[in-house]
Amino acid sequence: MAQQPAGGGDQHYVYPNHWIKARIGRALDPYKITMQQYNALRLLRAAHPEGLVAGVIRSGLLDRTSDVSRLVDRMVKLGYVERRAIQEDGRVKKIFLTLRGLELLGQIRSVDKFTKEDLPKRLTDQEA
Repeated sequence: MAQQPAGGGDQHYVYPNHWIKARIGRALDPYKITMQQYNALRLLRAAHPEGLVAGVIRSGLLDRTSDVSRLVDRMVKLGYVERRAIQEDGRVKKIFLTLRGLELLGQIRSVDKFTKEDLPKRLTDQEA
């Protein structure tokens, strides 16, 4: 019977994951946003112009342990998103992408290109 390498049998998944995060993180550095902020902005772009409630953003994030309220607060301060009360229930706020947020996403083509074109070429079926 073959022995498992130290650290368990899942370590071949850890290295590609770390490499992907590092690569995307480096691509986002010039824009001064985190991978979580980028992911939230992409979710909002997909829902644009309808906006999303925080719970929907949380469910779409890669790291669901993130504090979405603080994440959104930082993006509001940067001018990338805005919160608005919905008419049906003023207590419920939706988050909307601003023009500045849309422009930022338009500038970050390298990350989109990497995740859509380059990444699938680099990962084996087993890694994907």
